[in-house]
Parts: sequence; C-alpha cells; structure tokens
Amino acid sequence: MERQSIFRCSDIEIVRDVPDAYDLQPERDELEAADESGYFGGNHSFANYQGWPWADARLVLEQEQEFLQRIETAQDPHGELEQIDDERCEDCEISGLDVGIAASVIALSAAGFFTFSSCSGGLLDTNHHEEHALVVLFANKDQVPLLLACAKAAGCGLEKAHDGELILYARVITDMVKFAKEVIMRQAEFDKLNLQRAPTSDRRE
Repeated sequence: MERQSIFRCSDIEIVRDVPDAYDLQPERDELEAADESGYFGGNHSFANYQGWPWADARLVLEQEQEFLQRIETAQDPHGELEQIDDERCEDCEISGLDVGIAASVIALSAAGFFTFSSCSGGLLDTNHHEEHALVVLFANKDQVPLLLACAKAAGCGLEKAHDGELILYARVITDMVKFAKEVIMRQAEFDKLNLQRAPTSDRRE
C-alpha cells in the first residue's frame, strides 16, 4: 500500500483561467516605493525577489525537495520543520519565504516574473496566513500560456484576482515544488520570451 503523504491537503477547486488579454506589471515608481517601504499589494513584509539566476533556482529546488523529504520521513515532522526553519535563518536571502514555497518564487524570478506575496498555507497544519499554498504575481501577455502550461503540468491552479494580480495556488505543498520544477525545465522557452521582449538585456545562465 502506498504511504499517504503527511502534508496537509486543502479542499479547494483547482481552476486555471486567465483572460487572453491579461498583461500587467508594476510601475517603476511603485517598485521603488515598495523596495523602500517593504510594502506592496497588501503585503507588509514585501521583499523583491526579482533577478535571480537559473542556477540559483535549481539549487533552491534541490534544497526544497530535500527539506520536504526530511519532513515526510522524520519521526517528528513538526520538530524537523522547526529544525529546517532554524537552518534556513542562516540564509537571509530566502529565509523570508516559507519552506515549500521558495522554489516556486525563485523559479518564477529566474523566468522573469514579479512576485510580491507567498505562503505555504501550512505544510502540516493551518497555522499560516493563507488557507492553502500560493504565490501572487504579475505577468506579461506572452508569458501567460507558458505559465498556464507549467501550472497544469504540476496540478496547480492559476487565476486572476479582483485587483488584477495572478494567483498561483495548490492543494498540497508538493505540487508547488512540482511547479518550480516545470518552470525550470522550460528555461529555454522563458528565456526566449524575455529576449524577445527586451532584446538588449543579457541572458541569465
């Protein structure tokens, strides 16, 4: 018999529905103000994760996969999660991201997306800001089909929120890690889109 995952699964409907004409990015002055204030789009703990290279995205993905395996096989999963959180505090660059969510945020960054809020929804319980795992982001029109393809392959949902942002979400945290893997697998496709949009920019390796 296959072992049941210990990670919490939210009872939510998975929908992938983004308008064909969707095309939204933050203004430069909004970003400058957010970087200074630490506030953007309702997130009072905003951190700008733009510009991460693909190599780092792959490293974060490997780290997240290892962390989730440690938690799932531990005799004391809650204690193991606390230990991992302590270890991650030593890495100030991503310590503000929940375990299980960091891989998606950094992969989206490498792919050229702007994310401004995220939450694991609680790997093992509901003691988090959100009821399920999610990342909030903006996207250009040409990025949306590829983003939807990654979400579908990982079993994640992707919808436009009332304020215009996109919400990527999943029932269980492992699907968010799968999404990060799907994005990284499509590096060449995302890079091509980014080069077409900004032909003078340097391609990130």
